[in-house]
Amino acid sequence: MDFKQLVLNENKPLTKVSEQEKATTFELSKQYVFLQDLLEELRTLLAKDETILGYLPLTPDGNLAFANQGLGAYAYATTEKAKAYRDIFHDTRGNRLLVFTETRMLFLVIIDYLESNTYFSYPYETIKAFTIKPRKLMKHESPDDKEQFHWGYFDFQAGTNIFSEVLTKKDYELFTSYHESIPALKKIPIQNKIYRAAKYQYFLSNWHFSFRLMTIFNLLFLLLFVLMILGFFLHFGPLKGFYYKDLLDIGMVISLFYSKNILP
Repeated sequence: MDFKQLVLNENKPLTKVSEQEKATTFELSKQYVFLQDLLEELRTLLAKDETILGYLPLTPDGNLAFANQGLGAYAYATTEKAKAYRDIFHDTRGNRLLVFTETRMLFLVIIDYLESNTYFSYPYETIKAFTIKPRKLMKHESPDDKEQFHWGYFDFQAGTNIFSEVLTKKDYELFTSYHESIPALKKIPIQNKIYRAAKYQYFLSNWHFSFRLMTIFNLLFLLLFVLMILGFFLHFGPLKGFYYKDLLDIGMVISLFYSKNILP
């Protein structure tokens, strides 16, 4: 927009800017300038003939949140850049970034990178497969509803590093566009099953499996609670006649065993 257009816009009553809009525009301009400086700095991480072909930003809004909220979100900014980022974006460990080049992906938690220059490099040649598992629609949801919120579980292993995320529909479309346009990335198949180099990693480093396991444990705990209520108060079911004092007796036996055999 040139000078003439800016002045002509002042003739339109609807273009009057409120103080809140001015403040918002000022904040956005600071974020934009900071981001450009950050992206320019990322180019120093590249090899001589390597270029950045695209970015995939990740935030707690729509992407994986449990790893960067609550205790996982704690970060202490000590460098000037980390402090500036915290104050401008009002964020600790929520904003992450995947960077795509011809030969690899770079992943960084923004504040960790600014604080200690920490980032991860995932060469395409070390990735055997990408896993993308779309969320199954509920009965009341329609596949034709383009406004419906969809997400997919995104996972891969690069060497000994395991990466797990949640992608929104737009994230998925952006990733697939990179997958189609970057030759080395396109060689990596996209599948529905989790890939791990070692069998034990399917259990110890599989967020999707852990989520299902936690759901099963929660359901079993809920079932036990219902059976206890039926048995204690209604004298019905497999815990019929089981008195709450029996639980106290079991607890006392466990405590006694622990005190005699474990404690010094």
